[in-house]
Amino acid sequence: MHILKCKIYTMLIRTILITLLFILGENFLQAQPILLEDKEELLISAPDFTLVVDSLNSLSIDDIVTKRKLFKRPNVPMFVTTDTSVTYWIKMSIDATTLQENSWVFEILDSHLSSVEAYLAEDQNYPTKIVSAGYNHHFGDREFEHKNITFPLRVGDSTKIATVYLCYKSEFNNVLLFKVSKITSFLSYALNEYLSLGLFYGTILCLLLVNFILFLILRERYQVLIIFYLFSVISMGLSEDNLASQYLWVENPVNNYHLMKFSSVFFTIAITFLSINFLKIKKYHSTLFYLIWVVTLGNIIYFLTMKGYNSPMWNLYLFGVPFAIIFYVLVRAIKAKRIKTWYFFIGYSTLLLQLLALVLKSHNLYIFNSILTVYSFNVTLLIVGLLITMSQFDKFKKLKDEKEAIQIREITTLKEQEKVIEQKVVERTQEVEEQKEIVFYKNKELEEVNDLLLAHQQQIALMNQQLEKENRQLHNDVEELATARVMLKEVSFEEFENLFPDDNSCYEYLEKKKWENGYSCKKCNSTEYAKGQGVLGRRCKKCNYNESVTSGTIFHRLHFPIEKAFRMLFIVFAHNGEISTYKLSEDLDLRQNTCWKFKKKIDDAMQGKEALIDDGNACEVKGWDDLILG
Repeated sequence: MHILKCKIYTMLIRTILITLLFILGENFLQAQPILLEDKEELLISAPDFTLVVDSLNSLSIDDIVTKRKLFKRPNVPMFVTTDTSVTYWIKMSIDATTLQENSWVFEILDSHLSSVEAYLAEDQNYPTKIVSAGYNHHFGDREFEHKNITFPLRVGDSTKIATVYLCYKSEFNNVLLFKVSKITSFLSYALNEYLSLGLFYGTILCLLLVNFILFLILRERYQVLIIFYLFSVISMGLSEDNLASQYLWVENPVNNYHLMKFSSVFFTIAITFLSINFLKIKKYHSTLFYLIWVVTLGNIIYFLTMKGYNSPMWNLYLFGVPFAIIFYVLVRAIKAKRIKTWYFFIGYSTLLLQLLALVLKSHNLYIFNSILTVYSFNVTLLIVGLLITMSQFDKFKKLKDEKEAIQIREITTLKEQEKVIEQKVVERTQEVEEQKEIVFYKNKELEEVNDLLLAHQQQIALMNQQLEKENRQLHNDVEELATARVMLKEVSFEEFENLFPDDNSCYEYLEKKKWENGYSCKKCNSTEYAKGQGVLGRRCKKCNYNESVTSGTIFHRLHFPIEKAFRMLFIVFAHNGEISTYKLSEDLDLRQNTCWKFKKKIDDAMQGKEALIDDGNACEVKGWDDLILG
């Protein structure tokens, strides 16, 4: 009976305790502070803090302090802020006894956020704002100018519990992961981290310089693509580790997120160009070449136009397709022995594994927790850059070896040729000496012959001078005879055209005819003139009077080519004026009205000459050119 009563009492006590724990359990769990004890640093994730989601964005720090029951503990191991339209309030309590012994700092590991406000409350005191940071704030306002948002945890000597409040207002999805560290541990970690990043970027810059020098030596497009890839690696690194917001755009840290989005596009284009060029995919697999670019450009356009800042490029379903195709072509190229170095295969395989990890992470299938995995992508990009550069060094070495081998062969060949040439020179020297004697005697004979030729040449020169003089006289006689025959109308129309083939010949004849007795100015009778306006015109040097070559002739104020006017004058003269204007228009390709006007001028001149000397055949006797001067 006594045993039964004990069991009943025990069950009753258990029931009461379970009920009390159920009613008070949540507040009890919330009240447990985070113990640092003898740790140098401590990671704080979802199970270690409580959370309030302010969907109306209306709660202030006063509301948060007074409404403590609003805080709930997340039931996930890693909490991510997925709703960018709400405000997240995070609360965590830390045992302050450890904070009093050393200087401690609080670090927000995912600092790619718009704005966060941090408050610190000691025991039950009102919280004090410690820092406001993020992309919407000036980087220089931070107490610790570290790439991550970091602030000190300073408490009084009598403080037992230090409560940290964080207010997240971010346009980006952030992992709520924090770290509390001793200042010594933080400084050691920060120095090592910045040293590692410095080595990383320094190595990339060295690779850039090396590839630029290789480009100057080899002059190949492939080095330009490697430089393009290395710049994409720098942009990826600066955006991922937040150094760009610390050093490049301190005034506008939000540019870091723009860089993060576009650097992935930059990187995708760079590695695609690099791979396609190295494997010569367009040459060996033209269909796959166009497929790769269609999918790649489709991914880029879709990513830039349809995706926001919270959707990484590796989250696209077709992101891995071009890289898988390139890897397939790479394997086939190795089997076909088109690739003589394994550097590219190792580098691309490493990159492909890292891209696979990023794809898994973007689909929440794999989450990086350690510092090594966080920076593994940077390390992978660096390894790929090193291996690709080493492949270029290997290529350069092979080219150098081939060049040296060719030079050695050429030197050997030249030495052999030199020996042959030396022997030929000796033989040729002997021949030359023999020929010199022959040439000496031949020169004597040639000198004698040259003397004879010189005498004959002088005789021929005298004869040529005499012939030239007689030819000139004969030519002048023939020309004067031809001109005389033309003037006396004893020639055919073809002979006339040969004598006056163009306007220049007509103007020259007109000049000779007009001023055959010398020039005399019409105004001042001066005989000195210079070249005037118009064709073969003359200008008086004394009074500047300009006289055209047609002035005072039948051709004055002529409105069609003078060569046709000469022909018309000859034709009308040859027919004694008995020719129709219609026939003239047809022969000379002029308007009939033009032919009528100039023919009338010719008829008047002919009648004037006949009347002047009272002889009906006066013009025919004197010649047609007598009509020119009126």
